[in-house]
Amino acid sequence: GAFKKALDLCRSGRGPVMVHSRVLRLYSHSSTDDMRKYRPKEDCAIEFEERDPIFQFAREIVEFGIVSPAELQEINREVDTEILRAVDDVLNLPKTDVSRFMSTIYNYDPPRAQAAYAEATKGLKSAHAGKTLVLADAINATLNDLMEVRPEIVMWGEDVADLSKEHFGRNELEGKGGVFGITKGLQRKYGPDRVSNSPIAEASIVGRASGWSLQGFLPIVEVQFRDYLSPAWQQLVDQVATLRWRSDGRFANPLVIRMAYGGYLGGAGAIWHSESANGPILHYPGIRLCVPSNAEDAAGLMRAAAFCGDPVVYCESKSRYRFRDEFMERKFPDWDFVLWPGSSRRYGDGKDLAILTYGTSATLCFRAMQMLEADGIKARMIDLCWLNPLDTNAIRAAADDCGLVLIVDEDRRTCGAGAAIADVIYRDRDLRRRVDVERIATKDCRVSYGPVGERAILPQADEILRTARELVKSRKR
Repeated sequence: GAFKKALDLCRSGRGPVMVHSRVLRLYSHSSTDDMRKYRPKEDCAIEFEERDPIFQFAREIVEFGIVSPAELQEINREVDTEILRAVDDVLNLPKTDVSRFMSTIYNYDPPRAQAAYAEATKGLKSAHAGKTLVLADAINATLNDLMEVRPEIVMWGEDVADLSKEHFGRNELEGKGGVFGITKGLQRKYGPDRVSNSPIAEASIVGRASGWSLQGFLPIVEVQFRDYLSPAWQQLVDQVATLRWRSDGRFANPLVIRMAYGGYLGGAGAIWHSESANGPILHYPGIRLCVPSNAEDAAGLMRAAAFCGDPVVYCESKSRYRFRDEFMERKFPDWDFVLWPGSSRRYGDGKDLAILTYGTSATLCFRAMQMLEADGIKARMIDLCWLNPLDTNAIRAAADDCGLVLIVDEDRRTCGAGAAIADVIYRDRDLRRRVDVERIATKDCRVSYGPVGERAILPQADEILRTARELVKSRKR
């Protein structure tokens, strides 16, 4: 047949060969479908009676004298009995305990995760501790430290390796390590089996990470830009996010997906490389989401992501990778610094205004807070570095203390992360009555080409400062 011909061609050196198989569809597509409406009766009969491989196999083993028709009938009866018994067993199982629905979504258990982290890092000192680093270098240093501590970590993504496998060992070549150089040097240190390049196929990157995780590895994979997550969406939200829940807690999918996000590059990223869109990720339970705003937090968040036991999307502000100012540059923390899920960072203790923000926006808000201080306005800033789970206690406490809240978010206004932050306040009946909340967010538009268009769409420092002043002034009136 066709497969024998293909095999002979390959063995003769004239391959490869593509075999196009026309497979059967013996029954309707689903229980609500009736294929007799759109397939001729004779077509169904031919496939069911003549081409069904089970019937065809049965006819052949009878013709060859391997079994008799009576023996086949007995096998069929045994199979039918086994199936009916299995159906009865399932129907007699206890009914679904709906109270467990919310308890098996996530795997993170704080005491267990923190004990595992303490054991893995006991007595260690990071070689990078105390060095002043920018965001990009802090992420690289953290990944390096984690790969030393956890040999099960593997990395996979577009260009994340220093060199292709065939060129590994060519020391005269500088090497790449990702489009932004975040993983540079890791393949050379830990080898091509632990750090390797993927095809340009985001669904494959996330899908392979899920499979690796089930095999006992800890994948830390890279999707180059938030904009490119869309091809992997089904793998992320239908497979990775749901595994623990649909297996009733029997399986987990610990992994980390790193990706650069956001604009603020003078419009250079434009429509295809400026996406933030954290809101859609928050919409799906089962996925943790964190966004470091500075070099110190980048280390604390990545350490937590690698030990929390859940799938984590780790968003990196590409406009701040090598940004240098007093907020972004930090001394690299030793192993004792971890920002576990649900953590936040607080800056200032003013009671005139609470600014709630995260990621790139935190750098803008920090500068605005300093300028407000010069105006005599005492503000505080809460950097919500974990968006799932949010530090709801910090949000409510800031709202309660200040009575005036400004939420600044690089995500879009409609269904963005800022809406989820505001919802924490709105759901508290007491706070809802007496706290004024204002939001600044990216306009409901894609980021435009060029610096003028980008500035018109993304939140800007002068807008934050102006809105904060107006809020405080209106409250004093």
